Amino acid sequence: MDRNGADEMIHRLQALGYQPHLVPTQLAGQTWYKVEVGPYATQEEAAAAQQEMRAKYNNTYGGGGTPSAATPKPGD
Repeated sequence: MDRNGADEMIHRLQALGYQPHLVPTQLAGQTWYKVEVGPYATQEEAAAAQQEMRAKYNNTYGGGGTPSAATPKPGD
Protein backbone atom coordinates (compact mmCIF):
# COMPACT_ATOMS: atom_id res chain seq x y z
CA MET A 1 0.00 0.00 0.00
CA ASP A 2 1.10 3.58 -0.38
CA ARG A 3 2.49 5.59 2.53
CA ASN A 4 -0.79 7.39 3.30
CA GLY A 5 -2.70 4.10 3.44
CA ALA A 6 0.01 2.55 5.59
CA ASP A 7 -0.01 5.51 7.99
CA GLU A 8 -3.80 5.24 8.32
CA MET A 9 -3.55 1.50 9.01
CA ILE A 10 -0.84 2.16 11.63
CA HIS A 11 -3.05 4.69 13.44
CA ARG A 12 -6.07 2.39 13.38
CA LEU A 13 -4.10 -0.57 14.72
CA GLN A 14 -2.52 1.56 17.43
CA ALA A 15 -6.01 2.67 18.47
CA LEU A 16 -6.88 -1.02 18.86
CA GLY A 17 -3.88 -1.56 21.15
CA TYR A 18 -1.35 -3.03 18.70
CA GLN A 19 2.24 -1.91 18.05
CA PRO A 20 2.50 -2.01 14.24
CA HIS A 21 5.51 -0.97 12.20
CA LEU A 22 6.17 -0.15 8.55
CA VAL A 23 8.24 -2.29 6.24
CA PRO A 24 9.13 -0.47 3.01
CA THR A 25 9.62 -2.56 -0.11
CA GLN A 26 10.44 -1.78 -3.73
CA LEU A 27 7.92 -2.82 -6.42
CA ALA A 28 8.34 -1.77 -10.03
CA GLY A 29 10.67 1.04 -9.01
CA GLN A 30 8.26 2.43 -6.41
CA THR A 31 8.32 2.22 -2.62
CA TRP A 32 5.30 0.46 -1.11
CA TYR A 33 4.70 -0.35 2.53
CA LYS A 34 3.65 -3.40 4.50
CA VAL A 35 2.30 -2.93 8.00
CA GLU A 36 3.48 -5.63 10.38
CA VAL A 37 2.49 -6.47 13.93
CA GLY A 38 4.69 -8.71 16.06
CA PRO A 39 6.92 -10.58 16.36
CA TYR A 40 5.14 -13.66 17.72
CA ALA A 41 6.93 -16.74 19.03
CA THR A 42 5.19 -19.20 16.69
CA GLN A 43 3.18 -19.26 13.50
CA GLU A 44 0.20 -20.44 15.59
CA GLU A 45 0.45 -17.36 17.84
CA ALA A 46 0.66 -15.13 14.77
CA ALA A 47 -2.42 -16.78 13.22
CA ALA A 48 -4.41 -16.41 16.46
CA ALA A 49 -3.36 -12.75 16.74
CA GLN A 50 -4.39 -12.17 13.13
CA GLN A 51 -7.88 -13.58 13.77
CA GLU A 52 -8.26 -11.45 16.90
CA MET A 53 -6.93 -8.35 15.13
CA ARG A 54 -9.26 -8.87 12.17
CA ALA A 55 -12.31 -9.26 14.46
CA LYS A 56 -11.42 -6.13 16.48
CA TYR A 57 -10.76 -4.16 13.31
CA ASN A 58 -14.01 -5.21 11.64
CA ASN A 59 -16.04 -4.46 14.78
CA THR A 60 -14.49 -1.00 15.05
CA TYR A 61 -14.08 0.05 11.42
CA GLY A 62 -16.76 -1.99 9.67
CA GLY A 63 -14.45 -4.23 7.67
CA GLY A 64 -13.45 -1.69 5.00
CA GLY A 65 -9.69 -1.83 4.49
CA THR A 66 -9.32 -4.89 6.69
CA PRO A 67 -5.97 -5.48 8.29
CA SER A 68 -5.09 -8.26 5.89
CA ALA A 69 -2.53 -5.68 4.87
CA ALA A 70 -1.22 -5.86 8.41
CA THR A 71 0.97 -8.91 8.59
CA PRO A 72 1.50 -10.70 11.90
CA LYS A 73 5.20 -11.52 12.05
CA PRO A 74 6.32 -14.76 13.70
CA GLY A 75 9.46 -14.41 15.81
CA ASP A 76 12.85 -15.15 14.33
